[in-house]
Amino acid sequence: MQFLNTITEFAQQPQTKITPSVPPIWQRHLLSARQPPSITCPHHEYDQALARAATATTTTTANETTTINSSFFFGPKEIRAIRNHLPHHHHSTTASTFELLTACIWKCRTRALCLAPDKIVHISCVVNGRGNKHGLNLPPGYYGNVITFPTAMTKAGMLSMLPLGYALELVKKAKAQVKEEYLRSVADLMVIKGRSSYTLEANKDYIVSDTTRAGFDKVDFGWGKPVFGGVPRAISLISVFARFRDIRGGEDGIVMTKKVFVFKLPVIMFYKNNPSMEGKDPVSVIREALAKALVFYYPFAGRLVEGPNRKLSVDCTAEGVLFIEADANVEIDWLGDTIGPGCPYLEELLYDVPGSDGIVGCPLLLIQVTRFSCGGFTFAIRLNHTMSDGSGLMQFLNTIAEFAQQPQTKITPSVPPIWQRHLLSARQPPSITCPHHEYDQALAGAATTTTTANKTTTINRSFFFGAKVIRAIRNHLPHHHHSTTATTFELLTACVWQCRTRALCLAPDETVRVSCIVNGRGNKYGLNLPPGYYGNVFTYPAAMTKAGMLSMLPLGYALELVKKAKAQVSEEYFRSVADLMVIKGRPLYSLDANKDYMVSDTTRAGFDKVDFGWGMPVFGGVPRAISFISAFARFRDIRGGEDVIVVPMSLPESVMDRFEQELKKMIHKPISML
Repeated sequence: MQFLNTITEFAQQPQTKITPSVPPIWQRHLLSARQPPSITCPHHEYDQALARAATATTTTTANETTTINSSFFFGPKEIRAIRNHLPHHHHSTTASTFELLTACIWKCRTRALCLAPDKIVHISCVVNGRGNKHGLNLPPGYYGNVITFPTAMTKAGMLSMLPLGYALELVKKAKAQVKEEYLRSVADLMVIKGRSSYTLEANKDYIVSDTTRAGFDKVDFGWGKPVFGGVPRAISLISVFARFRDIRGGEDGIVMTKKVFVFKLPVIMFYKNNPSMEGKDPVSVIREALAKALVFYYPFAGRLVEGPNRKLSVDCTAEGVLFIEADANVEIDWLGDTIGPGCPYLEELLYDVPGSDGIVGCPLLLIQVTRFSCGGFTFAIRLNHTMSDGSGLMQFLNTIAEFAQQPQTKITPSVPPIWQRHLLSARQPPSITCPHHEYDQALAGAATTTTTANKTTTINRSFFFGAKVIRAIRNHLPHHHHSTTATTFELLTACVWQCRTRALCLAPDETVRVSCIVNGRGNKYGLNLPPGYYGNVFTYPAAMTKAGMLSMLPLGYALELVKKAKAQVSEEYFRSVADLMVIKGRPLYSLDANKDYMVSDTTRAGFDKVDFGWGMPVFGGVPRAISFISAFARFRDIRGGEDVIVVPMSLPESVMDRFEQELKKMIHKPISML
């Protein structure tokens, strides 16, 4: 702010202003460690970093799950309502509005994460050490960092169950410990402990900063004060409180930013050169076809906004989609058997444009067409999965393909798109009539969190299942399973789930789940959706058991669980899910990457048949596992020359090696050894 105010002075007085009103002072030695250094205060914000350093383990930070940003407005009415939850002795001015909102948000956030009751959770409040309050006596022009972040900590169960006053006392006590000695002790700790990293874990830790008096809303370059000035969104695990005039209610209030979890779907197709298309540029052909398709699929050109209860809707702003044109100075055949699942070049063939990976307010589609020197090309697309499922995306891609093949004659899509999202709205009144184990943890606060994969480094590998391998796996089943009632998808799901669980070496009493994505289109489930509907029409029933039972019992046990989970899906099940979203406030689908797994059968989706005029792709589909999700795809294995089902996996390297060994046992082990 000191720097910004200097800019505004020069902007407002360009002819007369020569020096800043507040001369800047660098002198960083003013906050150097003492000699000798001495840690005289507790610094819980560094506990995890120091403990990990002592045990030589890896520092854990935020997970890699995609998040969305939301802002929450607290006017005088909301603040009074929250304060009324406190016992009488808290109603004095000793509890500031910042402390009150920090306690409230920390408590609500912890409840929403559904952590195990004995998990330790932290809240860190950024405290400014300037001024006379903390006794540092820094000169007014000092513009370096003068902050610390004292931490309150408790058990998740206590924070969730005890009254708001309990959380408030923890926050106040943490802040109250900050004084000159505390700030000097932090500086000394940096020297004694080797500048420990401030450790955060997305599931359990949270930072808040009060910028309501920072002055970002008063920066005037000559045009007056801004309508809004401040940090625009949550930064990972950090919420910044800002003052803002809410144009919707016309009142001044405090806005707080937060993040929630969603993900995006990548798909890629590889096309070889087609002599009949000589002289035609795939980039131009596809770009023009895409523009025509977006006239009919105009919501894809808009941006998502978030309403009450995390409900997302589309603002049809016509801002468009991201389209990238690229060239690769190699021939597509040079890629060899890296064409297809596990694609190691995905980041080059589907560039993650900085700032495009958000959910709200960001492009809903990112498309890249990459030309190869031989005349072949790749088409890659990233879809915001809140908009459509795989079938809806295929409908859109087929429309682009139609316009690409018939640029002069095609006027409208063969299958007119239908938006009508109300067709899958909750009933009135809503009623949960089926079990939905996929939401058990989020609703019951079970022993795992609502987040997904942690930042343990994972690797991707793809596993090919041809006819011979599938027969070998099926031979592990007792005779009554050899009928056609056990599909190949169900068989491979049971096999991979069992091998994965064995490889993870979980405790025998740990609960593990596999969720199978089920498409609700067609006549099977009675939803009677029109053919052009391109929204999400899938659910993911979960099979669950103990890790010990899944690992030790025969394959037939896992298969029965998978079949039973899928068999429960009906129209009533779909309607019950929609009603659950309303009744339970749109709970997040809760997954623990170590214990949960999701599979999707895209072998009939059609990604391998999208033809823009150059013929069908060599490979078309989801290029790799997305965290704990495997999309089964059909692929012609050039190494063996046979059509196979490919299953991509993402696991830590050591677990991946064990998984591969378990899979080999399953394929080669004699039945008599089961």
